[in-house]
Amino acid sequence: MRRTKTTAAQTSGRLQFTSEGWLWLATTVVLGAIAWWKSINIVFLLAYLMAVLLILNGILARLQVRRITVAHEPTPPVFVGEPITLNLLVTNTSNRLATVCVVDRSNTEPVVWFFDRLSAST
Repeated sequence: MRRTKTTAAQTSGRLQFTSEGWLWLATTVVLGAIAWWKSINIVFLLAYLMAVLLILNGILARLQVRRITVAHEPTPPVFVGEPITLNLLVTNTSNRLATVCVVDRSNTEPVVWFFDRLSAST
């Protein structure tokens, strides 16, 4: 896991490219530019396919995330060094299983929870 700073895009709910996503986009652009320059149609079709897959991945990721809600329960005041319990209520509002990763950036160190096959709410 890499640590990231909280930005306005993260708090607004927008999806962001990962480093792998930027590499995929750069490869698509370079491949498309070379195919256009050299007039190689099959490589140009491959660049189009890569761009469509990137857009489709973003749409499907957005649809997956929209079905998940997370509620952060407030904690009582504590003393320095005292252990606390952080309670999150994660619900899947769809009728299908979902796999999500929840990141809490309310502290200086982000805390990550991975929920595999989160059952649907009834």
